[in-house]
Amino acid sequence: MKRNVQVVAVALASAMLACFGARAQTPGGVAPAVWYRADAPGSVFSDAGSTAASDNATVQQWNEAQGSGRNLLQSTASARPVFSNSSSLANFNPTVTFDGSNDFLQFTAGTGVNLIDRTNGSIYAAGSMKALKQSGFAGFHASMDYPGLHVFGSNNKLLFFTGGPGYQGLSGASLTAGMFFTAGSGWQNGAGTNASYAAATVSLNGTRTEYSGSELYNANLSTGARDFRIGADNNYGAFSGQLNEVMVFEDKLTADQMDRLETYLAIKYGTTYANGARDYKNSAGNVVWSATTNAGLQNNIAGIGRDDNGALHQKQSWSTNPGRQVLIGTGALAGSNAGNAAGLNNGQFLIWGDNGLAKTPNVAIAGIGGISHRFAAIWKVQNSGNVGTVRVAWEKGFLNLSLIQSADASIDASDVVTGMAANEVTINGVVYNYADVTLGNGQYFTFAAKVASPGGVFTDLRVWLKSENGFTPAEWRDHSGNANHYTQGNANRQPFTAAASYNFNPIIDFGTTGADARFMVVPAGKPYSANGTNSSVFTINLQSRELPLV
Repeated sequence: MKRNVQVVAVALASAMLACFGARAQTPGGVAPAVWYRADAPGSVFSDAGSTAASDNATVQQWNEAQGSGRNLLQSTASARPVFSNSSSLANFNPTVTFDGSNDFLQFTAGTGVNLIDRTNGSIYAAGSMKALKQSGFAGFHASMDYPGLHVFGSNNKLLFFTGGPGYQGLSGASLTAGMFFTAGSGWQNGAGTNASYAAATVSLNGTRTEYSGSELYNANLSTGARDFRIGADNNYGAFSGQLNEVMVFEDKLTADQMDRLETYLAIKYGTTYANGARDYKNSAGNVVWSATTNAGLQNNIAGIGRDDNGALHQKQSWSTNPGRQVLIGTGALAGSNAGNAAGLNNGQFLIWGDNGLAKTPNVAIAGIGGISHRFAAIWKVQNSGNVGTVRVAWEKGFLNLSLIQSADASIDASDVVTGMAANEVTINGVVYNYADVTLGNGQYFTFAAKVASPGGVFTDLRVWLKSENGFTPAEWRDHSGNANHYTQGNANRQPFTAAASYNFNPIIDFGTTGADARFMVVPAGKPYSANGTNSSVFTINLQSRELPLV
């Protein structure tokens, strides 16, 4: 239900926009009632609205991005979340992190003030999970129950709650620790089984669950439930993780509006929209990634794009799904999206997805000088608006790393090969190899390298750990091409490079016993492809120099 307020002001603003030929930028071209963006210039403050928050500063005030004055506040210093624009980013965009203990921000509605009337509406948030725990993260009233978005304690699903009956407004899939997400729900009072029940659409990363029976009571319309809060409620618990963008809409969004909004959020934050089962749409409703055309390449979808009406200008991007992902951007890559000086033209999109296979050079390929194997993973591109030269980057670590571009999914020596090993760029402390190329619409690409092996023995090699290359206390990188990297997140149990050496090569020190014992963890389900596999283990044991496992 639309509010019939400030008609004169709205009409005047519309006339002014028409005179100047301007259009307001809204997420995906869908106008919110309130919109909180961590990346909006001059919107996040470490005090009461005069000092812009710097990296790792706490947030006292988060201004509504459209200038409504309906700002989120926290007067208690110990309950403030933390802002970052460099040290902790979401697909190279700024973040606001809540500690899972007591952090929250709130807009407290004055007399006669409503963000929306709550007869119908939609709430959306984009962020990431840190610790899995039941919590509320965006909603009306201190409880976030009238209505609001929660993490349900028993199964970690997204819960849209209106006060009952029970806890039935759940997403189909669950949230997981470390997961980046877009989450939202739209509701319409009286559209359920009868006038006492609401209909709702609950969406987690674009996968939607519909409710239209007696699962959800109508949203509470009392004046005591007009405040809007993010980060923690007063009964279900405090959210642990990032909330980087939060929006409230006056109406229950249509399917087309959700498509455009969730495309905007997916591209901006690197999440895969609807597991690749839905088309990505720009603010005009035009398809910029076709689920049908790109079937089979729907994994780890990410993209860059500019949509002025849709408030999007993502200049570099990767999938924020788990594992190493390809990084693609305009011009010289930077530490943040804002720091990338090379932009796109309005209407340009470059979106890619992969086949879901291993992102390691484990498929033999012949006929390319200096190359022995390619990645099993193959990517496909949809290029809208003639995006030109882009920089394609992969983390340094492979010998003779190269990019292969193909007109089809059959990768061989007849395809275009571009060397990457001579080109290096450091992004946020990580060194990448890169190639500057044009990725045409419908084109496929993958990476290839020269895979060395101990003594030339490559067949069935599972793990090859080398002390002189690829070791840090947190991760010992596998050189077999199988990405069986060994890790240790507990600093007290991490091995280290010893002061001594063995025949001028580094020694990795695993300590002694008891409290001094150090170890690293084998990747889950690896290194073998099946239980009971016969194997041979070769080591040099002083304190372990290198460790090939076949």
